[in-house]
Amino acid sequence: MKQIKFNIWIGIGFITLLSYNHVFAQQIVLPNNSSKQEVLAAKEVRRYLYLRTGELLPLNEVESIPNEGDIILVGVDANPMVKSVSKQTAPDGGFVIKSTVNNNRTILQISGDTPISTLYASYRFAEKLGCRFYLHGDVIPDQKISLDITGFDEQGQPVTKNGRQWETRGAQPFQNFPAGAVMWGRDDWKMYISQLPKMGMNFIGLHTYMYDPEDVHVGDYGPNLNVWLGHEDDLNKDGTVDFAFNATFFHTHQD
Repeated sequence: MKQIKFNIWIGIGFITLLSYNHVFAQQIVLPNNSSKQEVLAAKEVRRYLYLRTGELLPLNEVESIPNEGDIILVGVDANPMVKSVSKQTAPDGGFVIKSTVNNNRTILQISGDTPISTLYASYRFAEKLGCRFYLHGDVIPDQKISLDITGFDEQGQPVTKNGRQWETRGAQPFQNFPAGAVMWGRDDWKMYISQLPKMGMNFIGLHTYMYDPEDVHVGDYGPNLNVWLGHEDDLNKDGTVDFAFNATFFHTHQD
């Protein structure tokens, strides 16, 4: 008889715990009409929160903000759901990371003025958790931290000069050196490009050389492969090239 009573009490306690978690557990939500960049932003918030805290939060696309429980809301400022949480909006090209307490619950807003800046906001939030991003990869501290979405209040935007934003931000690798992009494979390119938005960048370019027989970097073999020199008459009607001079490609197997 005692064993039966003990099992009954365990069952009641387990059901109560499930009910408590269901009502009060933190979750990440985003509007159900979110763009691909916003969805990625929410997933990245979830991923880096897990890496830092060990907590894997539910991620839900919703039509309205849940009535109960602490939440992290990810989305653009213009969305009515985000507007209903806070009147603070992101500056031009920027983002907002802000905790708002209302009716004894906390809502953490991670938003930008565009889907892209919302993605930037998610990575800035990861930096607030202690993560660091570099071209070669992420650096995540080993020691876990507690999950706490209170106390955030940050607004940011790209650096401005003379009233104009630094709109083009990125990397320009030199591909004609052994230690440069000539050594990169497809997976390398994907990895490096995927690191750029984590660092607030939006551009990747290739440093190339034109034809110059007096330049030891180019020699007298012609321009790099991704540089075309010619006249408009050398183009076909569909834009393809009908004639081109010799080109040079420097790689590690060249004599």
